[in-house]
Amino acid sequence: MLDGQNVFGDEGSFAGGWHADETVDKLATAPAVLAIDHGGDERIAELGAPKSTKLVAFVDLVIDNIVPAARERVSFGAWYVVGSSMGGLAALYMAVRRPDVFAGAVCMSPSLWFDRRAIFAWVDQQPSPPASRIYLDAGAREAGGRLAGVVETMGQRLRIHDVRVMVRIDPTGTHHESSWRKRLPRALRFVLA
Repeated sequence: MLDGQNVFGDEGSFAGGWHADETVDKLATAPAVLAIDHGGDERIAELGAPKSTKLVAFVDLVIDNIVPAARERVSFGAWYVVGSSMGGLAALYMAVRRPDVFAGAVCMSPSLWFDRRAIFAWVDQQPSPPASRIYLDAGAREAGGRLAGVVETMGQRLRIHDVRVMVRIDPTGTHHESSWRKRLPRALRFVLA
């Protein structure tokens, strides 16, 4: 999970944590959760898909170092990448770029608008990721309701690539940790099904 400061408790989080540990304990299949903190002031540069050189380096670091180290300590099945806002954009990028490593992604309120929606053209140019599951969502109260339509459009684009997609628009959702915490259980159930 990206933006690790927000993944577990409220301590260290900008606006309250997701309490992902409590969520996964309630699932029928409890996945292990690995949280990676963002770099503070460098967050936008680190997660700015698809053109960020820092994101490319970050993905390589995760795949070449973090995944092997985690596999030595914990028995993992499939890997999924999870994020919200810029982290949701980066999660989508990571899952589409490396479907050989990531079986899918949870992208809550992904910042698909970033860099003039460059992620759309990039996704269109990628080969179809086999058997990927991608969850996309947005709150109806985000960006004056405009983010919901952009998320639905990305869902349609991914379906053209034969990706299993769930798009969920939360009628009361906002661009906030409390909304993502509320939507996390359903998102995880979809990708882990």
